[in-house]
Formats: sequence, structure tokens, C-alpha cells
Amino acid sequence: YKSKGWAGVGDWLGTGIVATHLRRFCPFKEARGFTRGLGLKSNSEWRRFCEGKMQEKGTRPKNIPAYPDDTYANTGWTSWGDWLGTWTVAPRLRHYRSFKEARAFARGLGLKTWVEWIKFCKGDMPEKGILPSDLPNKPDHVYAKQGWAGVGDWLGTGFIAPRLREYRSFTTARTFARSLGLKSRGEWKQFCQGDLPEKGKLPPDISTSPHKTYANKGWAGMRDWLGTGKL
Repeated sequence: YKSKGWAGVGDWLGTGIVATHLRRFCPFKEARGFTRGLGLKSNSEWRRFCEGKMQEKGTRPKNIPAYPDDTYANTGWTSWGDWLGTWTVAPRLRHYRSFKEARAFARGLGLKTWVEWIKFCKGDMPEKGILPSDLPNKPDHVYAKQGWAGVGDWLGTGFIAPRLREYRSFTTARTFARSLGLKSRGEWKQFCQGDLPEKGKLPPDISTSPHKTYANKGWAGMRDWLGTGKL
């Protein structure tokens, strides 16, 4: 009966079920208007609604597809944020500001650490405002090859992660360490922590862990490093 009235198994058996490819759905804008009126916030909530697990929202009309991203792929679909009315855009589809513009914004926040940046991104620092949609919450990923030089550079604190720092040569660094007149590993640790103010501050290009930084570049022990004697 292919050309003589066939309208699907649901029609044949009288169950009313219509195969997805045979259904007639609302035009995209009409369907989107219905969906936005539901007040759903995410793709997962849409799935729950379609499965009948959000009874307070009613049931999905038969002329509204459960998989709008497939049904309207070529007739208006852009994203779940557009479909639900949240205007949230998936990270892979976002267009971010240039690195310099984004960094300027980040520095203007006056944040001091990466932890504070994460809190700001989550909305836990309302006094700082909210993260603009064209700024990534993971700038180290987005700008990895476009200028990223560490959290200190991003926030404007000047702090440089040890793995990104450029230290003095071993000989030059050791000369500095010996000039301090320190006598032990304990005193070196105190100096690095700022507990010996009379000795000044540790320069950013001097490692707090010289035994690791210069492991294969001249390191011969703490006594050699401080100039208190041989091994």
C-alpha cells in the first residue's frame, strides 16, 4: 500500500505512533517560540522534559521534535542556547576577544590568584561583576598559542609560575646565594620565605629550589651553594 494510503505503523495498527521521518513538525521559529516559553536552562533539562520527567512543564506536543538539532539542522538551528532562549553558546562555537583585549579586562579586575579568577568565573565574586560571554574561563587553553604567559601575566600581578621562569645561570645564581652569608639549608629556606628581611628579598630569577633547577647544571650540594664548605 506504499502509494495507496500507507501512513506508517501507528496508522496501520491504530496506536497513533508516527515514525519520526514521517512526522510533520512546526516551522523552526514556531517550535523555538514554544520551547523558549518553557523556561528550560539546559540541554539536559530539555531531554528530561521530552521524557516526561518535568510534569510541571506539561508534555511535549507531537509537532515539536525531541531532537531539534537534527530536525532543523538546515532550517534555522544554531545552538541550544538559541533554542532554549538562554543564549548560552558552547565553548567550541564562541568567538572570544583577542588575547590583549581579554588580558586587559582580566587585569582590570584586580584579582591576585588563579583561585580568585575561578571564583570570579563561577559568579562567586559578584562585586567584580560577571564574566562576559566573549571571555573564556580557561584562558590558558584558548590563548595557549596566542600570547599566554602565565597567571601572573594574565592578572597583572607579575607572578610567574616556576616552570615558566627564566633563571640566572648556575654560577651567577650561586654567587648571589654565597653573598648572603647564610649558614644552612634552614636559613636558605627562611630567606626564601621572607623571614630574614635584613638579607633582602629573593630575586624572581633565583630559584627557591636550586637543587632541582640546577640538578644537571652544576649543583653540588647546599654547602657548595651557600659557600660554607665542600660537600
